[in-house]
Amino acid sequence: RTRAYSIGLGLIFFNVKGREAQGIVPPEDVAALKREVIEKLEAFTDPLIAGISDRSHMNRGRRIPFMLIGFLPAAVMCALMFIPLDDFLSTRNLVWLIVVQTLFYPAFSLYAIPHSALLIEVTPDEKQRLNLATFTSLAYALSSLTAAMAPVLAGAFQRGMNVDRSHGIQYAIVLLCAASAVW
Repeated sequence: RTRAYSIGLGLIFFNVKGREAQGIVPPEDVAALKREVIEKLEAFTDPLIAGISDRSHMNRGRRIPFMLIGFLPAAVMCALMFIPLDDFLSTRNLVWLIVVQTLFYPAFSLYAIPHSALLIEVTPDEKQRLNLATFTSLAYALSSLTAAMAPVLAGAFQRGMNVDRSHGIQYAIVLLCAASAVW
């Protein structure tokens, strides 16, 4: 009796009550269990990526190649989280979301973990590092404010393209993900 299990490479299934013959996870607990599984996977992937990045000797440095590999898949997977396969609640959508999020987190880690380490390595000067850290924090705050504009963008898409709220949100998220990949 397990809450989650894996078959093959990378696919994790939840033993959901009412869906699986001997399911034990209440459907309302699936989201929390999904987050728990992701956190446990990150506890493995983040140190792994950090170690590989620390030991790498690539032409473009120890950090930049990993960031280049991770940024586009992370942006694409982020957008795909908001584009379900079906326009209604379904098991396919749940599996889709689990797969996409499972792919998102390692891709995001490929970018974020080396990026964090790069901050320390960019300059030996402590004052410049402090300025860079401040700029990075301001950029993070600005990106959070921009992401908070998603409902406004969704409304603009609704009115401008005559789409429903759901599709307006999807278009807004895709636009924001594309902007994050470029930024």
